[in-house]
Amino acid sequence: MADIHLTRELLRAVARGDMPPRVLVELGLQHLTSLCPACREEYLAWKREQSAMADYDSTFRVLPLLVERHQAEVKDKGEGAERDLRTLLRYSHSIRLAKIRRANTRFRGTLLASLLLEESKKQMAADPQKAHELAETAEVVLSRTRESPGVADLSARAAAYRANVYRLSGNPREARKQFDFARYIIRNRGVTDPLVYAEVDSCEAVLDMEQRRFQRAEELLTRAIALYSLGGAREQAAHPLVTLGLMYYHQGDSAKAVEFTQAAVDAIPPERDRRLYLSARYNLALYLCDAGYHHAAAETVLTDRDLYAQFQDPYTQLRLVWLEGKIAAGFERLEDAEKAFLATRNGFIQQGGGYDAAMVSMDLALLYAKQGRTVDLQQLAGEMHKIFEAEDVHREAIAALLLFEDAAKKETLTVEAIRKLADYLRQARVNPMLRLKK
Repeated sequence: MADIHLTRELLRAVARGDMPPRVLVELGLQHLTSLCPACREEYLAWKREQSAMADYDSTFRVLPLLVERHQAEVKDKGEGAERDLRTLLRYSHSIRLAKIRRANTRFRGTLLASLLLEESKKQMAADPQKAHELAETAEVVLSRTRESPGVADLSARAAAYRANVYRLSGNPREARKQFDFARYIIRNRGVTDPLVYAEVDSCEAVLDMEQRRFQRAEELLTRAIALYSLGGAREQAAHPLVTLGLMYYHQGDSAKAVEFTQAAVDAIPPERDRRLYLSARYNLALYLCDAGYHHAAAETVLTDRDLYAQFQDPYTQLRLVWLEGKIAAGFERLEDAEKAFLATRNGFIQQGGGYDAAMVSMDLALLYAKQGRTVDLQQLAGEMHKIFEAEDVHREAIAALLLFEDAAKKETLTVEAIRKLADYLRQARVNPMLRLKK
C-alpha cells in the first residue's frame, strides 16, 4: 500500500461527511508503516504487546471446533441463498416481489441480496430493465432482513445500481435522486467499506461526466481508484480508469486518454472479464488512432483479433469495422477506409444507432473532402438530417447537421469545418444542450 497517498479528493470527502475518518486513518497508517521502518517497528511492537496481554490457551483449544461449525453454517447459508436466487429468477418481477413479501422466514439475508446485486450488475449493459428489477428485488430482501453488518453496504449499492439504470434509460433527474439516496445511506447508516464508497463514486461519476460536470467526475473517479487500491481490489479499479480515459477523450486530450486506458488494460485479467478487457483494448486502439499512432492502433487490433471473434453481437463487430476504417484512413488506404465507413454507417442505421451513424458519416465526409469529391459530399450531407431526425440524435445536433448540409450545397465545406463538427458531435453526445460554435 506504499503507493496509496492521501489526496485532496479523500480529504474533501471526509470534510463533507461523505466518508468516515476511519478510512482515512487506515490509509494513512498503512502508507506510513510502508514507508518508515521506525513507524512500522513501533506499530508491530504495539501489536505484539496487545497479543501478549490476551490469554489464548483456552481459545486455541476451542478454535478448531468454532471454525468447523462456522464453515458449516456459512456453507449452509450460501447454498440456501443460491437456491433462493434460482427460485426467484424463475418468476416475473411482480410475482417475485410478492413471494418475498409473503414469505415468513425465506428470502432473507445479506447473502441472497448480494447474489441479486451481482446478477443486476451482470445485466446492466445488456438489459438495464432487468438490472433495475434485480436491484429492486435486493432492496426488498434487505428491507426484510434484520439489521446487521453489511445490510447498509448492500442498500447503498442497490440504490447506486438503480441510479445507473435510470442514467442508461435517459432519466438523469431520477438517477441523481437515487445517487443522493445512496449517499444518505452511506452517511447515516454507518457504511465504512471503502469498496462501497468506490463503487458509488465510480457509478455517479459517469452521470457527472454526461452532464459535463467534469471536475466533479474527475474527483470521484480519482477517489474511486484510490479506494479500490486501498481495499486491495486493483481489478475493480479498471472501471473508473476506463471512464477517466473516456472523459479525457471526449475533452480532446488523447494523451491522457491513452495513459489511463492503458492503466485499465493492465489492471484487467483477460480471462476474468473478457468483455471489459475488450472494451478497454478497443478504446485504447481508438485513442491511439486519433492521436496519430496508427501503427500502434493496428497492432492492438491485430493482437485482439481472436478476442473480437468471441463477441459476434452487431455493436461490437460494427465498432471493429469502424476502427479498421479509421486505421486505414490513417495509412492513406482511402478505398479500404471508405468501404469500412459505408458498411459501418449502414449497419448503425439498421441497428437504430443514429448518433454512431452520424459520427461515422463525419469520418466519411472528411475522406470525401480530402479527395475533393464535392458531389459525394453533397449527397452524404443531404441524406444525413433526413435519416437522423427519426433516430436518437438530439435537436441541437440536428441543427448542426443542417448547417453542415447547407455548407455542402454551397461548396463552402472545408476539412477544418468537418473536423470542428465532428468534435462538436463527440462532445454533444454527453451534453444535449451544447451548441455548435460558429
